[in-house]
Amino acid sequence: MKKIRFSWMEVQDAVMHCIEQLQKENIDIEAVVSLGRGGAIPAGYIAYQLKKKMEYINYSRKNGFGGSTLDHFDRGTKFLLVDDATETGNSFEMVKNLFKDYEFVTCVLFQSSRSSYEPDIVGLRYPALTPQLPWENKC
Repeated sequence: MKKIRFSWMEVQDAVMHCIEQLQKENIDIEAVVSLGRGGAIPAGYIAYQLKKKMEYINYSRKNGFGGSTLDHFDRGTKFLLVDDATETGNSFEMVKNLFKDYEFVTCVLFQSSRSSYEPDIVGLRYPALTPQLPWENKC
């Protein structure tokens, strides 16, 4: 399948758009949670901008659930769950099912038009192509 390449500038624009939506909707969260490796860079960026703690859930479609750091939070804690791109939305659904004791506001930088899952916060939308993000480029 053909890839769509995103630049660092597009990543920055998507992050700022996500932050604007959070602030406009006055969404109060305890921490920002990265979903797998893909969400680590945007989650870190968003957490820094919002001055929030950052946590990490080790989950991937390929390998499944590999661990979490959320168990030190009270039940019912609200998190911003961040991923880089949503092609299907299955990762968000799996994490929400694994962590039913917590509340998640889902956030994705780049939302595919082929995804049936609609995150709460979307940075930018893109056509049904495979995303190529700057941190996935070979050095």
